[in-house]
Amino acid sequence: MKELIAPAGFALLRHPLLPLRHFQDWQQSQDAESFILALYAQPWLEEGLYVSSPSLHARLLELRQGTGEVSRLPTERRKLVASLARFLSRAAYRCTPFGLFAQVQLATIGSGEAAAGAPATHALQRGIHLDSGVEACLLERALQDHGWRERLSWQISNTAVRCGEHLSYVDWIYQANRQRSYRAVELVHGEALQLLLDAAQAPRDFGALNGLLCRQLEVEPAEAAAFLHELIDRRLLLPLLAPTASPGCSLDQALSRTAPHPALEALLDIQRQLQGLRSRADSAESLVPAYQALRTRIEAEIGSEDLSRGVLQIDTLDPRPAQLDPALVAGLVARLQEVMVHTARRTAQRQDYKRLFRERFEEREVNLAYALHPELGLPYPNRGSLASPLLEGLKLGGAGGGEGGGALPMLPLERLVLSRLFAQGGQAAPIELSAADLKSLGQPAEPSLPEGLYAQVARLPASLGQPPQFELRGLGGRNGLELVARFCHLSPQLGEAAARYAREGRDEQPDCLYAELIHHPQDRLLNILRRPALASHELVYAGSSDRPREQQLWLSDLSIQLVGDRFVLRELRSGRRVIPRLSSAHNYSARQLGTYEFLAGLQDEDGPWMGFAWPQAVQHLPFLPRVAYEGLILVRARWSLDAAGIEALNKASAQGSLAAWRAERGLPRFATWDQHDNHLPVDLDNPGSVGLLLDEIIKLPQALLHECLALNAAEQHQAFDQHSQEWLLPLQRPRSAPGPAQAAAWHPQRQTLVAEGERHPCLEDWIYLRLYTGAGYADRLLREHIAPLIREAQAQGQLKAWFVVRYQDSFEHLRLRCRAVDRDTLVQLHQRLQASLAQAQRRGLLWRVQADDYLPEIERYGGAQGMALAEQLFALDSDELLALLDIEAAAGEAGAEAPPRWLHALASLDSYAGLLCPDPARREALLDKLARQFLEEQTGSAGRSAALVAIGARFREFRRELEGLHKGEGSLGRWQAVHAAHAPARLQLLQALQAHLETLPELQRESVLESLLHMHCNRLAPSEPRRHETLLYDFARRLLRGRQARRAPVAAVEPAA
Repeated sequence: MKELIAPAGFALLRHPLLPLRHFQDWQQSQDAESFILALYAQPWLEEGLYVSSPSLHARLLELRQGTGEVSRLPTERRKLVASLARFLSRAAYRCTPFGLFAQVQLATIGSGEAAAGAPATHALQRGIHLDSGVEACLLERALQDHGWRERLSWQISNTAVRCGEHLSYVDWIYQANRQRSYRAVELVHGEALQLLLDAAQAPRDFGALNGLLCRQLEVEPAEAAAFLHELIDRRLLLPLLAPTASPGCSLDQALSRTAPHPALEALLDIQRQLQGLRSRADSAESLVPAYQALRTRIEAEIGSEDLSRGVLQIDTLDPRPAQLDPALVAGLVARLQEVMVHTARRTAQRQDYKRLFRERFEEREVNLAYALHPELGLPYPNRGSLASPLLEGLKLGGAGGGEGGGALPMLPLERLVLSRLFAQGGQAAPIELSAADLKSLGQPAEPSLPEGLYAQVARLPASLGQPPQFELRGLGGRNGLELVARFCHLSPQLGEAAARYAREGRDEQPDCLYAELIHHPQDRLLNILRRPALASHELVYAGSSDRPREQQLWLSDLSIQLVGDRFVLRELRSGRRVIPRLSSAHNYSARQLGTYEFLAGLQDEDGPWMGFAWPQAVQHLPFLPRVAYEGLILVRARWSLDAAGIEALNKASAQGSLAAWRAERGLPRFATWDQHDNHLPVDLDNPGSVGLLLDEIIKLPQALLHECLALNAAEQHQAFDQHSQEWLLPLQRPRSAPGPAQAAAWHPQRQTLVAEGERHPCLEDWIYLRLYTGAGYADRLLREHIAPLIREAQAQGQLKAWFVVRYQDSFEHLRLRCRAVDRDTLVQLHQRLQASLAQAQRRGLLWRVQADDYLPEIERYGGAQGMALAEQLFALDSDELLALLDIEAAAGEAGAEAPPRWLHALASLDSYAGLLCPDPARREALLDKLARQFLEEQTGSAGRSAALVAIGARFREFRRELEGLHKGEGSLGRWQAVHAAHAPARLQLLQALQAHLETLPELQRESVLESLLHMHCNRLAPSEPRRHETLLYDFARRLLRGRQARRAPVAAVEPAA
């Protein structure tokens, strides 16, 4: 297989504070409690404990000082020691750098592997920030001072959008636990709000906004200031103190943007203490006393209630350079690619929501703010936005994001692994897959990949000089930096490598705008959202950006369109496609603001999900073995303990028979109990470690244990002096030269698009009726109840245009549109139509008539002039459809066997395509493009080849019927005569349209021709028009090629010598 992914040239290594030998030392210690307590004399371990849990650290100090309940009560002492042991277990195993002083290290891919094992001398460099929740609380308190407010610059909320007589935006309140609760707000729109909406798109001084209101509204400065303060309290005007996603400290940035003020004295004092801490960032001594002093100063300002999780966020860097062996990395990436292509699965995203979106907006390009408006649009998730105390906190049906869909089909690799599992019966042997095994599965389809990916792998301890084994922990991503970006503040070199990687991946699509998604979900979550500026633009929603306004994209700056099965965002100003990216590991689907969840989820459409997991059908088994491919471990062995098994473990721990319990179940010495990504390592030979596990699972009906690969490998290779280690490998597609910039999809009104575009309410100048009936009754309804009235109106000169469209949202229906010479005539025609349709309903020919507004697809047909000409062409198509219905009815009454409808449609398509594109080569290219597009839509890339073979066979199967097109006999001849009669009028309209299209870009000209052919075919298929079109375009292309081949001159044959 060709190379699909390659290493990016750098990696981020992560390892915990302590080496693995602490597990061995603990198990071998004579006095486990003394061993654990003695370890906390290490400065860094004690400091890590304080940062992670100040309350637990305080209890440790009480024990040392002989005070408090931990010194008086044995049970409290045991609880404390257990908590310290739990912290120690994670600090010696987990690579997740969040409060446990696990370190990150930048590695380049070069000769040798300096980072193979444990560091020879431990190095640690702290990155010290205030906890982002504490920063927010301090700044919120300072902003209550009106004097300081008036020294700042203010910007209108980037969620604000005008809708009619209202201004809608999103604000938030703080709940008792300091969690933000977002809510939709509406204000009555007026002149003052419009002034601010226009003037404060970019930050403006308070004084400048005050002066603007005074001049324009002729009010006093005090009155204008009071109005501005009210909008600040309502969070409609927001200060730019610090950007939401910045590698820097928000407090530092906020203080750098404002002149000294009495309201800032406490903040400046806190900043000085923070800077003092940073000056000691690489100290080997514990900084706990300095941390405690800072906490005391902060408590004096905001109290202790909001400080339960501490006041600091510490990330740590191992600053020594590291290199990874290129051959080792290349071999690993080659195996990752094989796993990727055999497990890639593009799952359907948001199918229920897309169905509703298509019903609401069809294929129109609409303003994004309008599309997601909670009242006028289609909010995501699709649920009521009004708060209800009765429903608050209840998990009831109907409030999900609307994914829809059933179980996914099983992949060949999954079937192979399951066959191996069942073949080995109850044996616990690992399932080892080879390259030959995967080759036997056949060549999978090449997955479509985003610009960047990442692999998260654990490097297992190994003997000196031996190649290490790897465990795959994650493979995916949409830009490759999701797990890396938040550490860039620790190292300028890492920031430069990440920025270069981002640029290289995005240079291949210069016509697209990559936009980093900026949102403020919760104050404390900003700790993990720190990241450098990695994109040219920022898509900002309920967050803050310090980019120039022209590089910020708000909802109102964008349009959205559902194209096929994908949402496409475009910048209104330039028309360029916008690709959202979130360079963060934030779980955006977990109880987030719906609009943010929607925007972040758009990137999931750009790549498949990858990696092996056991299918749900075998999850109930008590044991599942390890699965590996060429030594790369894909899943760890897993044991399921029921309540009886947990109780047996409890008894074995109490009776000292852990070894027998473990041997009976075939467990290794080391296992983990996993809660999502929080893994508790357990030494099943150590009663103290088992006690930590039992504390967690003793009351559960079931617990899952996984083999702990790092510790078991350390025991196997006697490598307990090594550290657990994880690699984050950014991956990239092989570089290719940037393609030519694609012109933006033509849309003459895009820059002024504020909602859905031009709208014609029913009976203003158009009639628009949706006629819901079965596919079998639709033609009868047209012929018996619509055609007589339309023909009567045409004969009396009452119609300017009319046409009918077949459509399916949740149900198939007809869409009837009529435009009369004046409104009185329109109303009278509407009354006659309603009377006729009521009769049809009584006859059982339809079940609903629904009036609607007509929204012409102006941009689709080349602007207003092109739309007017297209409507006249639609009228000719619709007249021909009525003629075809008469021909079929006459044939039926005469007892003659009429050709099938698809043959009439093919004859019509062939004739129409000839008028649209007289040049055969251009016509063939048009038909070929449409055939490929519709085939892709109906079968996907995986089924395309098989479908082409089947369509070719179907064409040959109907060769006799196709020959009837040349003879023109019977009803088919009468149908062709109708076309010939309409040809002059249609040609005149097409010539006028072609002349107009010459003023448009070439892509748009082709798009209009494609749309005309599509709508022509749409009217002729009695049901499932899009599936019929797939074959009609293919057949028309084959017929054209056949005619051209027959007309080609035959080359003269030289006589034999």
